[in-house]
Amino acid sequence: MRALEDLIELMQGTEAAIARLETAAHSHPGLPSVRAGLESWYKRRQNLQAELAAVAHESWVEVCRYRHFREDGGRPGMASLASALLHFQDLLTFVYDAVVRGPRKQPKITPDVVQATELGFAYSYSGSVGFALTLPSQRVLLEQSDLDRAMATIVQMAQSQTSDQIAEFARKLGPTPIRKMYRWLDDHVRAGSGTDIRWMNHESDRTTLFMQTDELERLQRVIKETSEPYVEQLVMTGQLVGADVSSHTFHMEFERAKSIKGKMAERIGIASTVQLRQRYTATIIRTTVENYSLDADEVSYHLVSLDSPVGGIEGTPDGEHEALMPSLFEADL
Repeated sequence: MRALEDLIELMQGTEAAIARLETAAHSHPGLPSVRAGLESWYKRRQNLQAELAAVAHESWVEVCRYRHFREDGGRPGMASLASALLHFQDLLTFVYDAVVRGPRKQPKITPDVVQATELGFAYSYSGSVGFALTLPSQRVLLEQSDLDRAMATIVQMAQSQTSDQIAEFARKLGPTPIRKMYRWLDDHVRAGSGTDIRWMNHESDRTTLFMQTDELERLQRVIKETSEPYVEQLVMTGQLVGADVSSHTFHMEFERAKSIKGKMAERIGIASTVQLRQRYTATIIRTTVENYSLDADEVSYHLVSLDSPVGGIEGTPDGEHEALMPSLFEADL
């Protein structure tokens, strides 16, 4: 049996020969010698693919075939190709992390996750533009490996039809994998290219994902329209440094938290007098919206009331609201 590296090299040469003959066939349609040559090289490619899959299986290597195609027959640009591959790598890594470790608001990818999901380049092939990618195998007898589960999850996400389905994946995986999928979809939509992904083993395609451009655009719209609001009440003591009764906006500063700007209730400053540079106990409604087409949540604040401070530590909730303290010091505040 030939070594994996030797087979990859043979595949590279075979794909190069096929690309040259396909160009010749396009320039000279119907030429018998070109047609016969292509048939011979196609058969050689099929045989090498089967042998490569078997050797990869024996060598504990997974093979993923990733093809970009344009329905107008054109070829994607280098920038869009590179960006799509990069964001597909990110998508696989973050979905894998969520499958293995569970959903997290701000996941930190560890070296073991990077190593388990890092795709390597084997060879490219024609049919607009295709890449054979490799990574270490995680075969598990009689059940799916973590990589299998991650790829199956990506396919299930891509088959989502509604915002409710996307929101359910966000609850299961966290917001980051959804955002990574949106970035990857955006690369294909901007390039006007579809995708054909085949997660292979030595017998057949284990997992497949084929999406045309209109399907990618539809999924991108569904993700963009999906948002998950989270509302919480904060009771904090700080200094009022700005207030505009015309636009109903406020600005408060705190010693142990970031300053907050936002809208305030209309009665503040009208029904009762407030003074700048004075300390108040403020009741603030914070609304966090997870917008998956953006890289960060959208956070807004609404000042409900201002009262003279009675005890409490500046910039922290008062005693009876201590249960809110963990959310107060999250990074997004």
